[in-house]
Amino acid sequence: MSIGYYSSKKTDDICEEVCGQSSRAALSMSRLKCILRGLDLKTYIILLVLVPLGILGMYLHGPKISSFLRPIWDSPPKPFQIIPHYYHHNVSMENLCRLNGWGGVRESPRRVYDAVLFNNEVDILTIRWKELYPYITRFVILEANSTFTGIPKPLLFARNRDRFKFHREPADLWDGWREVQERGKPICRRSISEGSTGPAH
Repeated sequence: MSIGYYSSKKTDDICEEVCGQSSRAALSMSRLKCILRGLDLKTYIILLVLVPLGILGMYLHGPKISSFLRPIWDSPPKPFQIIPHYYHHNVSMENLCRLNGWGGVRESPRRVYDAVLFNNEVDILTIRWKELYPYITRFVILEANSTFTGIPKPLLFARNRDRFKFHREPADLWDGWREVQERGKPICRRSISEGSTGPAH
């Protein structure tokens, strides 16, 4: 039997090189502890500097690096599916619907609503109303009595209501107040044109 310490257990080569067999306590240490035990102070300082700098660099320049390497990991997009649209001004609407694979012509046209959050843009609202009037079934205007920051403001639509008499008689324009109790929302003013008879529920 040879002189010295003998163990029948398998040894870790890295741990053997770093720690050796100088003590029994070294055998009970984990592999990571043995590796860290063999590192000097200079290596610790370099790791403490380089690891945070590397993480910071990946955080700041990660999208740039990803975009630079995009040809490697990205795949080309799927080709577009071309949907032909058949139209000619001399073809009837029924034939156009049939050519495009749609159903027949509707008995009544679709109802189209135009909803606007109104603040103080009277001129823009006037232009929008005149341009869209032939195509819109009903205009819905929502105006609050306060700004987004909670500052009270006057209701400008009511003050400039005469500017919107071009589309209907004044009696056809309904104005109503409605309190919204949910989540402390402010009182809102809703103006709906064309045949409104009362507030919506």
